[in-house]
Amino acid sequence: PVSGRGCDLSTNGRIGLVVPFPNDGYSSNQQPVRLLFDLSFFVIVTAIGLNIVFGIIINTFGQLREERNKSESDMRSTCFICGIASSEFERRADGFENHIKRDHNMWNYVYYSLYLDSIDTGNHNAIQKYVYELIKREEIGFFPHKEACSLFDKHDSTEKSLHELQQKVESVLQRSKDKFRICQERKY
Repeated sequence: PVSGRGCDLSTNGRIGLVVPFPNDGYSSNQQPVRLLFDLSFFVIVTAIGLNIVFGIIINTFGQLREERNKSESDMRSTCFICGIASSEFERRADGFENHIKRDHNMWNYVYYSLYLDSIDTGNHNAIQKYVYELIKREEIGFFPHKEACSLFDKHDSTEKSLHELQQKVESVLQRSKDKFRICQERKY
């Protein structure tokens, strides 16, 4: 065994065995002080080292939990395809669950991309070719961003159409009045 200054180093490098033992030149009244020093050193170094390691582990798991909770919350509150909040579907449509199962089922988009991959590119129609090219470029321009059929309210669109029609009629009427006025001025 390797030894140095009267202490044995063959015991896997443990600190208590490297430091000289109290009977190697220490008086009997120094032994309790040496024992207290050795124990406090062991407890402090071990406690601080373990706390640092455990702190890093706990902090890392906390960050992972926060990320997971944020992702889960986002999945429950926003449509993955269109990005519209679930509250809109609860308020104006048949509900969010119905929307993500029927209107914007993400698996339908996956199946469609697999279908496009499975058929020959020469057999693609114009829409399939457009979507296939976007998928190849890893773009999602074919996703309906902030649009959903279930939110399309016929009453809203009818009112909008009526309003647009009313504006056009008023514009034509105003032009007719202007032309009539011009004709009246030319007669006099």
